[in-house]
Amino acid sequence: MRAPEDDPVGPLGYYGQSKLDGERAVLAAAGDSVILRTAWVFSPHGKNFVKTMLRLMAERDEIRVVDDQVGTPSWTSDIVTAMRALVEKDMSGTWNFTNEGVASWFDFAHETIAIATQLGHSKKVRRLLPIPSSEY
Repeated sequence: MRAPEDDPVGPLGYYGQSKLDGERAVLAAAGDSVILRTAWVFSPHGKNFVKTMLRLMAERDEIRVVDDQVGTPSWTSDIVTAMRALVEKDMSGTWNFTNEGVASWFDFAHETIAIATQLGHSKKVRRLLPIPSSEY
């Protein structure tokens, strides 16, 4: 479920506050800008969770992954498509975009490893274990 973009914001930590400060600075400098909020971004480029799991599945016998945090993994290509649509429609303001569904980090890791195995990626891992955040 996505929160409306105009819901009150209440960052819980420094990271969230810095993101909100950045949004406010952009809007103050150029009010006709587009801000696209997203989450759990993954891509074939750069550092991200999927690439980390691909590396770990080739290096380790066991991978321990948090299972009590949930979110919506979002593919960069879909984020770009959403941003392009906003720009082409000459939209401005703050928007939320993620892909559909919800998963824990453990669920995301499990699916990543399953698909990577089907695609023939090197696999050493024999056990994928769910753990609480407190054990991370």
